[in-house]
Amino acid sequence: MLSPTPLKEPHVTKVCRAGQGAATCSFLLSGSPPFCVKRTKYEWKIRAARRANQIAAQGDHCSGPPAFVLKNGAELAVAGNVASG
Repeated sequence: MLSPTPLKEPHVTKVCRAGQGAATCSFLLSGSPPFCVKRTKYEWKIRAARRANQIAAQGDHCSGPPAFVLKNGAELAVAGNVASG
């Protein structure tokens, strides 16, 4: 299980679709920097909330860390999308 992964632009806007209502990724945790919580101890809670329609963000666009493989099969340049530090 991974720790939440810090993200940066353009990943947050282009892949996670931040601010796009139901299309926004369910696993995007807002903050400075924002985090991906997919493949962490929080994933099951988010999946349960999605199934129960308890959260507005219903997106799930990639495999999550560490590879961030898009659902269409394209792989992202992780070094350019994950915040350092």
